[in-house]
Amino acid sequence: MPAFLRNRPELEPGDRVFIDAFQSLTAARSYHMSGPNPLAVSEIEAYCRLTCVAEEPACRRWFLHLMQKLDGAYLQYTLDNREARAKAQDKTRGPQRGGRRP
Repeated sequence: MPAFLRNRPELEPGDRVFIDAFQSLTAARSYHMSGPNPLAVSEIEAYCRLTCVAEEPACRRWFLHLMQKLDGAYLQYTLDNREARAKAQDKTRGPQRGGRRP
């Protein structure tokens, strides 16, 4: 079993709503050439309005903060994963021949 599965946190029954929200927001995120863009605050706010999650302003701010924290962890994971794949690919290619020709 991979370490990230062995070390995953136990979720409380009420946490499912946040995981579902993050998965919905992630599915709608935009990407650039190097990977995913951060979730837009406007998208998180729209999600709150459309699903009636966090209707009170204080709850909405807390929900926004939580989604941004989850997003930061996700973005770091994708960056680390991309860098690890690039290093592994470099190792399989072997030494590069190049430079200037005389």
